Amino acid sequence: MVVTYDVGAPNLPKKIMGYHISPILEMEGSIRALEMALEGRKYNDYPLIQHSDSGLQYCSNEY
Repeated sequence: MVVTYDVGAPNLPKKIMGYHISPILEMEGSIRALEMALEGRKYNDYPLIQHSDSGLQYCSNEY
């Protein structure tokens, strides 16, 4: 499972922007969650925070 948070403006709460749940740890799931988060952003000036388990799928060049 990958969860990506949108920090948003300082006065706005954090929210989940992207996620993917799968029984297998593959890079494609991580990429889907990241793409979902990037497509749903409202505030491009503020960073996204990604929470992951630091698995090998995050070390891929495609990611």
